[in-house]
Amino acid sequence: MPRRSNEFQDLVSLVQRALAPDDAVVRDSVLVEVDGDQEASEIDVLIETKIGEYRIKIAVEAKDEVRPMDSTKFEATHQRERRTPSHDRTALRGGRGHHPIS
Repeated sequence: MPRRSNEFQDLVSLVQRALAPDDAVVRDSVLVEVDGDQEASEIDVLIETKIGEYRIKIAVEAKDEVRPMDSTKFEATHQRERRTPSHDRTALRGGRGHHPIS
């Protein structure tokens, strides 16, 4: 699968590299296996770092939608990430923000 990137993803990656600890590894467009799917899935930005004595991986998904993200889209992304055992935590960054979840 070719690397899929856009300007917003590049911006998110740049910000994450600037904020990550010096010893962190920040990679773009990382392909990972997803439980139950036959195709690999792309993580936009993957941060690997050590916190105390533990290694942690954080996936950052960059979503630059035309409209703010609604709860349905947010929940679909969240469910997919829960099936991805390649990382410990997920952060979702939206270029247009999100609708409040009531």
